[in-house]
Amino acid sequence: MNRFDNESRRTAEARNGNGGELGAAARELSKIAVEETKRTTGLSQRAAYRKRLFEMRRGLNGEYRRNYALAAGSVFCGAVGEVLVNEYYRVEKQLRIAAAEAESLKFGRLPCFSAGEAAGSLRCAVLAKKLCELCGGAPGIGSVVEFFDEYQQNRPLTTREIQLLPAMLRRAELETLYGIVCTSGDGPLGTGRAAALQNVLAALSRIDDADFSECIQNLNITRRRLADAADFSASDESTQQLYLKAAAEISERTSASEQTVVRKAFELSKGRTGRRALVGCSLLAEGKPELIRALRAEKKRLKGLKNDNGANSPSDSGKRTDVQKHKCVKLSNSAKCALLTVFEALLAAALLVPAAAAAGRLGSAFFSSNTRVSAWFTALTVIFGLMPALSAAFAIEARLMPVFKKPRPLPRLSLRGGIGEENRTLVAVPVLITSEKSVRQAAETLEAHYLAAQDFAAANCGAEFAILADFPDSAEKTKQGEAELIELAKKLIDDLNSRFCAGGRPVFHYLHRERVFNSADGVYMGRERKRG
Repeated sequence: MNRFDNESRRTAEARNGNGGELGAAARELSKIAVEETKRTTGLSQRAAYRKRLFEMRRGLNGEYRRNYALAAGSVFCGAVGEVLVNEYYRVEKQLRIAAAEAESLKFGRLPCFSAGEAAGSLRCAVLAKKLCELCGGAPGIGSVVEFFDEYQQNRPLTTREIQLLPAMLRRAELETLYGIVCTSGDGPLGTGRAAALQNVLAALSRIDDADFSECIQNLNITRRRLADAADFSASDESTQQLYLKAAAEISERTSASEQTVVRKAFELSKGRTGRRALVGCSLLAEGKPELIRALRAEKKRLKGLKNDNGANSPSDSGKRTDVQKHKCVKLSNSAKCALLTVFEALLAAALLVPAAAAAGRLGSAFFSSNTRVSAWFTALTVIFGLMPALSAAFAIEARLMPVFKKPRPLPRLSLRGGIGEENRTLVAVPVLITSEKSVRQAAETLEAHYLAAQDFAAANCGAEFAILADFPDSAEKTKQGEAELIELAKKLIDDLNSRFCAGGRPVFHYLHRERVFNSADGVYMGRERKRG
């Protein structure tokens, strides 16, 4: 537990007495309906957040300049003004951090409250503000977990909302700071407001010091459900983030909750074999279209049942639920190549036609008496400019491709407990043996590979290392001195095994391919060497 959590928990306990107010407030907020259908887009949410930050920065800068001018003229600017002048560098720092968060964070499509005083406001922002009010400042990690766990008993948060919690807590504190500073007049409450301003600045500093990573993981109900999947538990953190991102994207496409997406992925993986038995296959790979179809069919079936009972779901109002809204045509690889070829040809024509027309006009300008010259100039421009135009079109297409088609990272295993027997791996280093020096260099390279992967290279962890050796091509099957080189290689491998895995299973090996006659080249060479 860090300093952030200790101080904030003491503040929360002093304010809330037995601490039950957090849970009660969370349960009360969970009763407010959430607008799932009319979600604003991520771009508009980010723009609104940036606009609000700009307004706060402008207002705070104005108050700072006004109070600084008073202080410079030896005029008392009030208790709040003194604190603002002395501590404005901290305010400026927090505004810069908030602006950077607004640029880097992916807001996506976030749910909003649809009733009560907070109607139309982002749910995560309202919850963060309420939590800060209850704790009298930035809440501790324990308070955050308690409050949001209680709220999620009835209404689970989305993955994006949970990832935005630190930014929303900072935003809530900045709103409080803005309200304190921009309240007109100082009056008899000026000292109290100055103390409140100091408390807000301290709370913002504690937010900077806190590590929310574990808290975010623990609060994510989608992650908790996916933890039951063997492939998710065996993956590293970056791959687990891919699972969560995929569940969030499918949730937005099908208007189903993330928990429903995960539940349906588990259902589709049951009774399957091979890759289809993995939950990740339905979220990230070839099983994704089937998962989307199943979610849409289930939603359509549930809506039909509700209509039969005369009860329309609020989440379906104003939305087209027919499958045609989300229907898309999946092109084959050959069709995609054909479309790219057509696009490249059109782009080359768009580059070449203006150049040919300009060449024709140039020929007419210089040889106005001969009309054929213009046609010859145009034809020559097309002939000699075709390849450069195609090259330029290909370069433009290559630049545009990453913009429209993002690279997809491959899933990776975490290998926390080693590679394991079920994933036994042989690291083979191909080497062309020409002399005693090359043999010793190959052994040193193999040792370097072992030391670089020492965490997974123990004899009982499934990783083994081998030299895959060949002799140079020759007119003879064997040559003098080659047997001695093989014996030297075996000796070096035995030395490595005795040094690093004494008493255990050897992890270093020497594999040598025998020369066979290659009729195409007319020489003896290592078997299958040209295949790599």
